[in-house]
Amino acid sequence: MAERDVNEVSDWAAASWKEAQANGYFDGTRPGDNLTREEAAIIVNRLRSNFLKLIGSNTAGIKALEGKLQEIEKENR
Repeated sequence: MAERDVNEVSDWAAASWKEAQANGYFDGTRPGDNLTREEAAIIVNRLRSNFLKLIGSNTAGIKALEGKLQEIEKENR
């Protein structure tokens, strides 16, 4: 089997990779490489920041959203 070039995006992931880059979750380097815990932390925190900005503009529904988020988090434990 040929060694994979970690600098090349797989065809099946190209659209998602492009969107993730455009949304600021990845810097565009090493699309085929393993993800480190440091990189995962950055991605999670960027998602969290964007999520908080989104719900911060919707104060009327925040309590309901918080309850739904807690339910989802419990399901994933």
